[in-house]
Amino acid sequence: HETIGIDIHVTAEKIILLDAQPISSLSVLEHAIRNDYIPDNITPEVWLELQVTEMLKYRIPEYPTIPSLTSIDNGIEYYPDIVLVCNKTSPSEFTTVKYDLTCDILNKMFQGSNLKIFGTVSLAKTLTMYKRSYDHPMPNLFLLPFESQPLHPKGKGIGSNYPNAPDTFLVFAESMRNQIFELPKKSGKKGQISEKEWFKNAIKAWDLVRKSEFIIDYVKFSHKLRDM
Repeated sequence: HETIGIDIHVTAEKIILLDAQPISSLSVLEHAIRNDYIPDNITPEVWLELQVTEMLKYRIPEYPTIPSLTSIDNGIEYYPDIVLVCNKTSPSEFTTVKYDLTCDILNKMFQGSNLKIFGTVSLAKTLTMYKRSYDHPMPNLFLLPFESQPLHPKGKGIGSNYPNAPDTFLVFAESMRNQIFELPKKSGKKGQISEKEWFKNAIKAWDLVRKSEFIIDYVKFSHKLRDM
């Protein structure tokens, strides 16, 4: 890895040069875990990748409420609520057989994981036909159709209640949004902090990341995906 870009931030006191690094890269994470630091010569990811990483970060307390390093409880792990969304799903994929098969694959892949990927958001809460009859955890899996393509002709199949394609998409999207909004809110209080406070809390946040099982889980499943 090598650096190819630097972000510049100008404050009233100084100019800050931030070297954006691909911390979500499998090799970078493995190196960071082994050596307890992120190397200086790694290639930065595109902004989209950084945004995705920020959205998927596990539940570190908000900066104003991050505990001191001496008071961190190593027995507490912070994990995100992960929802897998299949966007632009074709009508042929909206079958209970394929949905159950996908759920089985996810159950096997995330078996034994601490990631919060089961039991909160599900397509089965929108359409009861997707409820599973046997006792297995329901992964947080949601399918969204094309906006311009109906699931089935009017009066046939699961599209009979929503014959118009835009209505179908909006109904599904609204249901997924409502389920996500119903998730328990994270604790923490946002607020303005000084540059000095930000730097101190950044160190605390990295210490939480470094000591967490979450990164180890991420590396493990990245290996699985690479080998599939």
